[in-house]
Amino acid sequence: MSLQISPCPALLLLALLASIRAGGAILRHYDDYEISYKDDNSPLTSADLSANEAILSTLSQTGIPICSEESLLSLDELVNLERFWLIDPLDGTKDFICKTGEFCVCIALIEHGRPILAVIYAPKFDEMYYSDGRGLFSTNAQSVMREFRLNLDANSTFLTSNLSENLDSFTGANFIEPNLAKFRSNLPSYSSHQISSKFNQIQKIQPQISAQNILMHGSHSGISPFKKTLISRFNLRAQKLGSALKYCKIASGEASLSVGSAKMSLWDAAAGDFLLCQSGGKVIDLLTKKAPLYDGKDGFKMHPTLAVNQNFISKINEICEIYSEFRV
Repeated sequence: MSLQISPCPALLLLALLASIRAGGAILRHYDDYEISYKDDNSPLTSADLSANEAILSTLSQTGIPICSEESLLSLDELVNLERFWLIDPLDGTKDFICKTGEFCVCIALIEHGRPILAVIYAPKFDEMYYSDGRGLFSTNAQSVMREFRLNLDANSTFLTSNLSENLDSFTGANFIEPNLAKFRSNLPSYSSHQISSKFNQIQKIQPQISAQNILMHGSHSGISPFKKTLISRFNLRAQKLGSALKYCKIASGEASLSVGSAKMSLWDAAAGDFLLCQSGGKVIDLLTKKAPLYDGKDGFKMHPTLAVNQNFISKINEICEIYSEFRV
């Protein structure tokens, strides 16, 4: 069946709020965190876990199942869900540890295997990118909190909060929790609620018909022979960026493309995929040459992917041919 994008800014607003709460949790651990290692030897910090809890406590108000990197649903459960949240509470844990600032919170709402709503938030830079299917927008924490306030009754204790306070004050449980139940009780049907026009229109990112000739690659991985061939063929420069922020850079024209390896998990790409496509770009599975599916039917790991700015869409077939040569 064809995907029908059903905008629901109320769900988007909760996703934005969840990303801010997660960002505040991450920054509270920035200079003082505990670290352990998963079975695959990837790092797991107290910031990852704290951000995860902040997101779960916020998005659980929607009643929609949540699959997070740190709180996985089983694949048996996932494949039977028509709609679920797909979360990476801290994408770029190594960048968090190295204090590059190039880490982010990734939230996507999946419906019939494809994202229909997404948020990527870089708390260290207070940069947020989001979409519910009506184009790509950017904002910051204060703007979101102001909009959240507008969706509550005038008598809400939320209105007494000072929006000029720092990000940490936006994310405390005593600041948000009393209002979440009220906000959820006012959630409209899935395709109704209208968000204020000012909130959407002033931050819209226009599709970029030209972009810098940069290939983004993981900040902790080398440049593969395939990527080196692309760099040579299309006269590109390589730039390191390990987290999903690369999709935002491509969407805004600061880079032309990125190649995702088979090491990527569903939650690493879903939000960025949707945001890039909303800017006029495209993401494809290099094996199927179709848009990636995030339904878990092939497990949590993804096939290699290609993400391109609008100006590189015409080169997709050529890039796929080059990739096929490296697969032989």
